Amino acid sequence: MNKIKHWLHYYFGFSKREVNGFFVLSLILALICLAPLALPTYGEYHGLKKDQRLLGQLINDAKEQKASEQAVNRVEKSNDQ
Repeated sequence: MNKIKHWLHYYFGFSKREVNGFFVLSLILALICLAPLALPTYGEYHGLKKDQRLLGQLINDAKEQKASEQAVNRVEKSNDQ
């Protein structure tokens, strides 16, 4: 541990306080990255097939909405003329 602190001090020019802060921040970052592995997931997983079906429905709904908006725009343009 002291070799790493020594290396950080001389390589980056960190002060003793900055080296200690770097270790604290590194520890916090490691805990944040590892937390999803240690914590249980909430909710249920629906599976790939259900996710694909839901995505397909969303895409179809978006296409229908876009088509209806285009139809409304065409009607509005024809009424303006």
